[in-house]
Amino acid sequence: MLRRWTAGVLLVLFAAAGGAAAGGGEVSALNPDLLKIREHRLDNGLQLLMLEDHSAPVVSLQVWAHTGSRNERPGITGISHMFEHMMFRGSKKYGPEEHNNIVKRYGGRLNAFTAEDMTVYFENIASDYLELVVSLEAERDANLNITEETMEPERKVVAEERRMRTDNSLFGSAFEQLLINSYVAHPYLWPVVGWMSDIQGWTVEDLREYYRIHYAPNNLTVIIVGDFDPDDAVAIVEKYYGAIPAQEPPEGVRTVEPPQRGERRVKFYRPTQL
Repeated sequence: MLRRWTAGVLLVLFAAAGGAAAGGGEVSALNPDLLKIREHRLDNGLQLLMLEDHSAPVVSLQVWAHTGSRNERPGITGISHMFEHMMFRGSKKYGPEEHNNIVKRYGGRLNAFTAEDMTVYFENIASDYLELVVSLEAERDANLNITEETMEPERKVVAEERRMRTDNSLFGSAFEQLLINSYVAHPYLWPVVGWMSDIQGWTVEDLREYYRIHYAPNNLTVIIVGDFDPDDAVAIVEKYYGAIPAQEPPEGVRTVEPPQRGERRVKFYRPTQL
């Protein structure tokens, strides 16, 4: 699993370097400098990976939380994806959508995605604003506002997302059946969006405990690619993330998928419109 994650990070680093250069510079294919990834580890366990690319005055910041649908359990499936929504609902310092609005005000763009193994948040912005986006990310990683008032609107959004992309989609529902019949025991069989009964059953306490463990600095990797000085970046990340306390490590997935013993076929019926 670590090998799969490491390969994914390297791919993202190279892709981000190419994206940073898309603003007008040129990057030669297989530039040896692209292999010079610098790593720094904070005392609280946060990992920082940096890759310089000065071909354009932009940076790409990513925060990888090492948690996805495989880190869930029956009853809270989909909670990793829920945080992709909750992270824009405000923190101690900023109100709902304020993080989003600040980045856009300075000409940046941002988004997030959730998968089986990770939840990733990113900003692409002019390099002058690196400290700004690091401070924004650290704020929501330390002080996210998790209440009934912030949770319920996003619960409805996620439930509707499931209806639209899975329950009311022939392809989506067929793909879900493919996944849940491809695995016998491993949590990869759970849909990233979660089961509807779990989406409707999450509590504030569920979210707060999941956030405390899975968004602790010792479970995060910060990636910076683009036009910046690594020593400055280390100082910035230490400034905003260094005081956030580590937590006990999340419990890993102990289930081992048993061997597949033969072909498996599923007949899947549902009403549809031709």
